[in-house]
Amino acid sequence: LSIPIFFDTMFMLMVPIARALALRPDHPKALEMAGSAAYGRRDFAMAVHYWQRLRGRLAEDSPARAALD
Repeated sequence: LSIPIFFDTMFMLMVPIARALALRPDHPKALEMAGSAAYGRRDFAMAVHYWQRLRGRLAEDSPARAALD
């Protein structure tokens, strides 16, 4: 079951995500959320950017890393 997230919701989420990334630029959850928010805005290049940074922070055998491949 998925809950639709609309553009205005994604825009509002970017403020706390940006703050989190300013404090800890490689925080995995912040990178994941930033990528998802960018994807929700249809900014696919930025989503890939965040998800690639996230992938680099995950262990080689991590299921999350495999999902990003």
